[in-house]
Amino acid sequence: MEDSKTKKGDKNVNNSVNATKEDVNKEKNKSAALLEDIKEESTTEEEPIYQPFEEKNEEETKFYFLSLDVYIHNMFKDSSLWIRYFIECLFVCYLLLFPLYILAGLSGTIDINYKTLIEDATTKFDIIFKFNVFFSAVYTIFCVFYILGEKSLSYISKIIIHYESDNDEILWSIATTIYNERMYMRRAMGFGFAFYLANVMYGKYERVPFTFDINMEISKTIILWLFIWNGSLFITRLVLNTLTSDIKLNAYKRKIKDLNYKSFIFKKITKISHASDEIKSESNSNVDENNDYEMEYDPGFFVKFKSLFTSTEQTKKLINNSFALLGKTYLSYEDVKEYFPDNHENVYKYLSNSSDPKKKKKIKLKYIREIALSLYQNRKNMKRTLKDRDKIFDLFIEIFTIIVSYANLILFLFLFKMDFTFFTTTLFSFLLSFTWIFGDSIKQIYTCFLFLLVIRPYDIGDYLVIENKYYTVFTMNLFTSALLSDSETLTYMSHITLFDKDIKNISRSQSISLIIKISIKEGSTTYSKALKLQDKFTNELKKKSNTYTECVLYSLESSSVTYKFFSNGPGDSKKDFENRRRKLIKNVESISKSIISTQNSYILLNNEI
Repeated sequence: MEDSKTKKGDKNVNNSVNATKEDVNKEKNKSAALLEDIKEESTTEEEPIYQPFEEKNEEETKFYFLSLDVYIHNMFKDSSLWIRYFIECLFVCYLLLFPLYILAGLSGTIDINYKTLIEDATTKFDIIFKFNVFFSAVYTIFCVFYILGEKSLSYISKIIIHYESDNDEILWSIATTIYNERMYMRRAMGFGFAFYLANVMYGKYERVPFTFDINMEISKTIILWLFIWNGSLFITRLVLNTLTSDIKLNAYKRKIKDLNYKSFIFKKITKISHASDEIKSESNSNVDENNDYEMEYDPGFFVKFKSLFTSTEQTKKLINNSFALLGKTYLSYEDVKEYFPDNHENVYKYLSNSSDPKKKKKIKLKYIREIALSLYQNRKNMKRTLKDRDKIFDLFIEIFTIIVSYANLILFLFLFKMDFTFFTTTLFSFLLSFTWIFGDSIKQIYTCFLFLLVIRPYDIGDYLVIENKYYTVFTMNLFTSALLSDSETLTYMSHITLFDKDIKNISRSQSISLIIKISIKEGSTTYSKALKLQDKFTNELKKKSNTYTECVLYSLESSSVTYKFFSNGPGDSKKDFENRRRKLIKNVESISKSIISTQNSYILLNNEI
């Protein structure tokens, strides 16, 4: 009995240990996914307008004496960052100090004593040697802070994961900001250490008047000012990004997560198709290729899977190749259930564009290809939206950066005991004049920030109705939005004008209802035939459940009928809506002619949303 209990206890312990390991692995995967997304987003550059005719090989790269660091990093490129910079610092210290050691040894009269050098350096050799020691230490610490800046995201992520919090998204936003602004951070830390070391080696800092005769006191003042300037810029950007992070995160998080999961669906189908092709070519077919790929942790910060859809042609090829490897021309409900066992109903509903997954109809390849192309366009629009959003936020932050830099200019004059009253008086006079002259412009800028960042009535690619005219959002900046009209005309509208207008966003709306009024000549039909017309509409609607969800006959006397579409459709454009209207009117004509006589006077109330 005791042995059996012990075995059960051992099993429970093993299960708990395995569960703990799984949790740790999940957290590591979560961290790795976020780190990869943040680094990829931070280092993404725009594609060049043109490609160079020739690319230089590494063997053809020329190195000069002043670019020895590049040579060292190229030579030890397979080593870690710490090792490469250790070799670089060792080489720099060797160049600065070793010749002086040789000179001291050759002369035989120079005694190198570090304690004496720090406390009091009298001879010319002592002064030069002391400065080289100082410069070597500063160079080394700048390299250390550079590495810490590059590794900051990894270190901070471990702290966030270790101390789990309910505000993980804000913490990750702060970590992203620290990584993006690491240049100011490492400069501030480097100059701060250099100022401390200068105080230790060259005496306590004292303010001195500015002179062009450069000495250590002048240098210490400049180092102190650079430390304060870079530190204030880093803190300003960190605080502003943290304060606006809530707007950034909540504004697009839901839409980004939706796009990412839809992209994951095609990513998994692609992976399964390649896995099944490999299994077919091998004798071992016991591998489960459907459950080895799960959706990564997605907080909704960035559009993931950037290499999945890169162009229209590439998207078509990806879908065609995946289905060719699977040996299928359609997806059945059972296929979707096999590939996505945890969320197969929602996936099937998305791929089939059907509100009733119980019908379990087959999804043809051409429909899946259309959905993939629509997803590619929506991803492209979201990327452009995020890019324009970041430009607006960057402009907002740059305004405060200029203010902080001007304050640091006054601080620079103060540290050198210079008269800065002229600059402060000029600043206040300038602000007063600027406010008086450009007061309305400042108000408009504030309104634009409020319109774009807080109200945010639309994103790039959204389909709008403004004053009974249809537009597609093309681009946005701080002051204007470029809207593409039905006639393919690019219309620029200021946000000040749009702020007071009634904007209907079809892309964000629920399913649209289009009302059709059927004018029937008096005395041309009976009430019973009108009822037959209603039944005919309803039956026709059931045949096209992918397009319409319901038919409502509001008033039989006035023959006003509402057809409600199943959805606005992913990536619906003005052409899609026009095609819907034409098809709807043709349906009404074909149905009504078989029941009653009409005068072909259909009125489409397309402004009803």
